[in-house]
Amino acid sequence: MLDMTAQRRVAGGEGDTENDRDLLRIQELLHGLICSRAREGGIAIPRRLPKLDRAMADEVEPRWFPVPGMSGGFAYALRREGVVPVLHVESWSRVVDGFNLRHHVHPSQVILVEQGMAWCRPIPSSGFTRASPSHRHGT
Repeated sequence: MLDMTAQRRVAGGEGDTENDRDLLRIQELLHGLICSRAREGGIAIPRRLPKLDRAMADEVEPRWFPVPGMSGGFAYALRREGVVPVLHVESWSRVVDGFNLRHHVHPSQVILVEQGMAWCRPIPSSGFTRASPSHRHGT
């Protein structure tokens, strides 16, 4: 478990509100998702994993986290479902069968909402508008 200093750093502020705790839980689940996808492809788990912060809720474009050796990575955006933050995550890997997965990460669970071949079709709109990460991120 992270200490209070780490929790404040993750949340992007000094308070320890319920939203901050939710954001910390979502971040821990995102890290698990990244590690799981890396292991599927026999890829080393990245040493540094992305940090989430409150400011993400105001961002229009998803953030990008490339994973070396995956020939892809993770696009993620923080959204709200009512008062609860939910992280929308899309991952691509040309190493693991060219597979595209979309997850919604809630404070208590990760839900797979879509899977398919990343290179055969455009990605349906939900904040992710490119057909592949190679077009978007030059990988």
